[in-house]
Amino acid sequence: MRIFVIKKNGDLESVKKFGNSHRGGPLLWDWIERKYMPYDKSKWEFSVFIHRDKEGMDKFWKLVEDDRLPEYQRIALYHTYDGVMVKKENLKRLVDALEMMASDMEDCGHLLDQVDFLKGKVLDRNDILGICWQQSSTVGSAWGSEGVIYDENENSRPFNIYKDNYHDQHWLFDVLKLKTGKNDGNN
Repeated sequence: MRIFVIKKNGDLESVKKFGNSHRGGPLLWDWIERKYMPYDKSKWEFSVFIHRDKEGMDKFWKLVEDDRLPEYQRIALYHTYDGVMVKKENLKRLVDALEMMASDMEDCGHLLDQVDFLKGKVLDRNDILGICWQQSSTVGSAWGSEGVIYDENENSRPFNIYKDNYHDQHWLFDVLKLKTGKNDGNN
């Protein structure tokens, strides 16, 4: 798992890498799935997703819109989705949501490590637009190869949110409708 800051010019900069990506999003996904999606415990075997078929996966990803989840759980879940970015002015709200989510989980994996890093190294930065993640090192990234784009001649440059759009990147609080029902990025 990797955290990137988004510089004011739109370029990504990798600022933190966490080993073992299964200690990030997958632990959170597993906890949410078990809490909010019914399953036959006698048939369960360890897996990130119990509901592996397309219908089950679609239902899982839509949990972010489910009012049964408290707002902080919806924020924590949505931050793990591909292409999600968080504006600097919303970072404190994200950090609070991640802390609350971590307190719900018996094993919160990297969540508190993310919180500590964001509090210590990112929240007070004035030279950034926001942050984004590569949640897993085992699948492709919405941000090129570890935040870098290569052209046909193998020349590299940082991924830029204004120039490159490989995975429908978007700002979390601009698209996630929360209890206020607003969709204005200031929720």
